[in-house]
Amino acid sequence: MKNLILLHGAMGSAQQLTKLAELLQTNYKVYPFTFSGHGGKAFQSDFSMQSFVTELLAFVQTESLQGALVFGYSMGGYVALTAEQQHPGTFSQIMTLGTKFHWTPEGATKESAMLKPEIISEKVPAYAKALEAEHGETWKTLCTRTAEMMVTLGNNPLLDAERLAEITIPVRIGLGDRDKMVTLDETVSAYRALQHGSMTMLPATPHPLDRVDAAYLANELTAFFA
Repeated sequence: MKNLILLHGAMGSAQQLTKLAELLQTNYKVYPFTFSGHGGKAFQSDFSMQSFVTELLAFVQTESLQGALVFGYSMGGYVALTAEQQHPGTFSQIMTLGTKFHWTPEGATKESAMLKPEIISEKVPAYAKALEAEHGETWKTLCTRTAEMMVTLGNNPLLDAERLAEITIPVRIGLGDRDKMVTLDETVSAYRALQHGSMTMLPATPHPLDRVDAAYLANELTAFFA
């Protein structure tokens, strides 16, 4: 049975991947992973895309998961691809969904502005409660540090066409047809830059993972990893 690592997105945790993991565990040995600072997990001194890459590589080493399959949602996909680009052969196949590839200073500033905890509490109290339930009392810190991470990434993206072209394993880039956070253009550009890239579009699918049809996604993953 092949090993499959599941990676969550920014402001998420492995908890969000529970349903998907249950659907996949009959065919794979599933390893949902939570990055530091998420899901109640302690923060590390560094909170950046590169530090998450380091955490993922350490997890692979500790659990002897070299050559594993990977599904990365949003930020998780970016982390997985960066890890493979920096350390070729870490994984055997990667599929992403809703991963943003085109990061700019202006875009990152705009995205990060939506993560101010006081604004979330005032404008979207239900979301604030959900964040507190998932991440505990540090949810506000998570918002602030995620915003800072986005700005850093906007100023210094870890992936571009040249770096994506260095990845030699099969990669499938997924996008929901109703995703308002990630554009079709940046998704197409990313998959075309890959040596062995392909793309899939999920119908009636917005960006938030909790609104993705888990059964449909599980079938997409199983078909690609076959």
